[in-house]
Amino acid sequence: MDMYHHDDEVQILVEVHGPRPDFRTVISFLWSDFHNVDSDGNSFDPASREWTMLYLCSRELDDESVTVEPSSEEPLRLQVSSSTPYFAKAVAYFIAVWTSGKLLDVNGLVEYDALAVAKDLESGFEITNRMDRARNSIWNNSATNRPFPNLEAQSRT
Repeated sequence: MDMYHHDDEVQILVEVHGPRPDFRTVISFLWSDFHNVDSDGNSFDPASREWTMLYLCSRELDDESVTVEPSSEEPLRLQVSSSTPYFAKAVAYFIAVWTSGKLLDVNGLVEYDALAVAKDLESGFEITNRMDRARNSIWNNSATNRPFPNLEAQSRT
């Protein structure tokens, strides 16, 4: 798969067809539910599913960061960038699967086969295990009126 490389960065577009996951689920997908990260974005609430900008950088592991930013509004396309090629592909794949979206080249002209991307990522990135971890993340239980389900779970014990 030939993706766009710019100044040692890999970029890929995701055409989004539904709500995004809670941005913390992306952290769960990449690392774990409570991995120590630096994050930024435009989520008006931690549990928002409407964000279009996201920056994540591991505070524990070197060279593991990703940026998501809007490329177009109609249709909504998010550009995923990382200096670590598999991170860009993995996060783009995750968002595409989560939102029933499409993976596109950075110009939006060529659609990539999501199954081929997953197969490409499986051996080194363990995409299946990471997708399972994201599906089972506590952050999937969040809502704008309950943004911290982890605190609710702790208060019951």
